Amino acid sequence: MAIGPMRTCTGCRSKQARGRLLRVTHAGDGTLSVDSTRTGAGRGAYVCFDRACIERACRSGSLARALRFGGAIPEGLRAELMATMRGIDG
Repeated sequence: MAIGPMRTCTGCRSKQARGRLLRVTHAGDGTLSVDSTRTGAGRGAYVCFDRACIERACRSGSLARALRFGGAIPEGLRAELMATMRGIDG
């Protein structure tokens, strides 16, 4: 039984099926966004559907490094990740 491609969470470093993680992209124009389709253009990184993982990935800089983003993750993106997580979890 295939579970699909595995990806690593930038917050807790656990490996999970790609469909069980949130994808964030860094587009060529420098914008960061949550990629709900998981197929958007740009460099992608993944984070668990978990508040602690999102906070850790943003605070530690691991999400920014994985995206090759030259600064801190903007508060707006962090809020968008939290809203997406709540919207999917119910």
